[in-house]
Amino acid sequence: MQADYGMSWPLSDACWLGSWGTVDWRGLLGDELVADLEAWCDEFTRYSDYETGDFFPPGSKPEWEKRGEQLAQRLHELVGDKFDIELQI
Repeated sequence: MQADYGMSWPLSDACWLGSWGTVDWRGLLGDELVADLEAWCDEFTRYSDYETGDFFPPGSKPEWEKRGEQLAQRLHELVGDKFDIELQI
């Protein structure tokens, strides 16, 4: 799980392709968690400096990292037996 500039989704389907196609994240996670993950990515793009990674107000890197840890835990609780969830900050 990783946020990157301009990306709206922190999970990679490229690693988990199967004969059935890409992962149906919305079906697995539900609308609320999908929205929270998208908001986490959006916050990174909006409030972090492209060159330094520092956050500018009203963003806060420690708070953003904490939310990332919480989201990763929620992901692990829902799909940890199917996928390896690793937070990359």
